[in-house]
Amino acid sequence: MRRRSWPATSLRNRCRSTTSSSSCSSSRRPLFFLVADLVERLYYLKTALAALLIFIGAKLAAAEFVGKIGPEISLPVIAAILAAGVLASLWRTRRLTQLVPTTQET
Repeated sequence: MRRRSWPATSLRNRCRSTTSSSSCSSSRRPLFFLVADLVERLYYLKTALAALLIFIGAKLAAAEFVGKIGPEISLPVIAAILAAGVLASLWRTRRLTQLVPTTQET
């Protein structure tokens, strides 16, 4: 007598997809709060992320005309955009703390 294994296989695949989805969503949640905290601290990070999205869109549009743009070009550009946003934010924070006079209690 031959056994049918398709219900068990189907159940296994369903469980695998459910656990992978839940682990994926549970790993994204801390990342969301990390980015939200960084956006609060770093003033120009939203602008840098917007520039990053514009670059990615331009890269996708340019791929139609010039072909695929490799990671050797796009990764340094992405790193430069994010670094510029972080450094500009840190420079702004330092400048603002120097402009605000500190009161000394005697």
